[in-house]
Amino acid sequence: MADDFITALALYPNRAEWTTLRRRKGQIEVVEHNERELEAATTATESTEDYARRLKPALAGLKGRVTVALPTEKVLMRVVRLPTTDVAEAAEMSSLQVDKFSPFPVAQMGVGQEILAQQDGSSQVLIAASLNEHIERLGAVLRTVGLLPREVDIEVLGWWRTLKQEGKIPETGRELLLIVEPQSIELLVVQDGTFLMIRPLGSLSATAPTETANEVAEDLNYTLTTMETEWGLQRIGSLHVWHRKELAPEFLNVLREQCEPTIESHLLDTLPPLSEGLARRAMERGSHLLDLAPADWKAALASRKFKRSLIMAGAIFVALWILAVAALTVGVQLQKKKLTEARAQLATLQPPARQVEQLKEQVRALERYLDPKYSALESLREIAERLPPGVDITALTYKKYGQIAVRGEADSSDPIYDFFQNLEQTELFPAVKPEGVTQQRRGNIVRSQFKLTIELPPESK
Repeated sequence: MADDFITALALYPNRAEWTTLRRRKGQIEVVEHNERELEAATTATESTEDYARRLKPALAGLKGRVTVALPTEKVLMRVVRLPTTDVAEAAEMSSLQVDKFSPFPVAQMGVGQEILAQQDGSSQVLIAASLNEHIERLGAVLRTVGLLPREVDIEVLGWWRTLKQEGKIPETGRELLLIVEPQSIELLVVQDGTFLMIRPLGSLSATAPTETANEVAEDLNYTLTTMETEWGLQRIGSLHVWHRKELAPEFLNVLREQCEPTIESHLLDTLPPLSEGLARRAMERGSHLLDLAPADWKAALASRKFKRSLIMAGAIFVALWILAVAALTVGVQLQKKKLTEARAQLATLQPPARQVEQLKEQVRALERYLDPKYSALESLREIAERLPPGVDITALTYKKYGQIAVRGEADSSDPIYDFFQNLEQTELFPAVKPEGVTQQRRGNIVRSQFKLTIELPPESK
């Protein structure tokens, strides 16, 4: 059950934030969000050990499954189309693509890929590569603190997940997103709800925001020119700038003067924190999602978990053995006496007990015949009453005294989750188990599909 709790860390030079999520009844809940300011660094060029020393008090007491993200500027990224929908084949093809955009040998890099979309036998895939030294430095910091992350993500993908969740990503047309934070600026080119390109554009100068805006505008115009070769010419909608409320007004003014797209300004402060987006990605982790964590980290985690299991199992075994011996020694004599008495009582009670059991079985059969409470018709009526508008049931399988399997779909996931909550509130069904919501594209239409299992009470004995 430990994997039902996931903590994601977002680390900065002078602060750390984290969010812990848990999975409960098919829903993801925020257990904790926290943020700590770090002690000021003593030197401009800080060593890994010194940063870990400042970080350790802030993360004291943090435990369980942990995921962490690399800064976007430490990762090379490229979005490509691959002629396969198989995850394993896409991973192999992606490894061969790294040499085309990386100036470093593949042997010196950690490589990961993420399937963004699939259609007509092909996949749109994000390929990411980072130098092993960046990943190992991050691991060394967290090992010093006493943590070993299971996944290594990328910060910009945490913001992407948050913007998706909040419905802030345009689903049609080609749009631009600019995420501006003091320590980093990232540009995303989005088409029909999926990004085509991610580019880090440096950091924001607190003393010269106008110069930073000029550089960003130049990089942005160059990016739009170069991407037309690979992804074709299409009209750009708006440039959505997500920033902190402290951003200097001159920065946005320069962008409006030098960039052709219309500028739309939004506050990052109105969104859930970056660490929550990273935690939700970790909670949804599958073979199709990116992970830059080295294999030896995962092996170390598995070994640590196995050792803890062995120690716990050994302790439990010894304790149970001692209790069993004590109970056996004390109770053996009592059992002999009780056995003799029980045999005598059993011989006396068996005939009337058989008669009572036969009568009870007849009564139960009559009750089952007269009570339609869990019949197929009653169950279907309850499901139909709880069904929100816009949700279609495509399949329903009823097994008396067992389960009801339901499949369905809707235009979005929101009414589906409302349906789950409605069913969980009913008193008719003992348990409702959602089995997840998936997305399927049919032409230009994306439909959300779901499965759930409804438990029925077993047959009374």
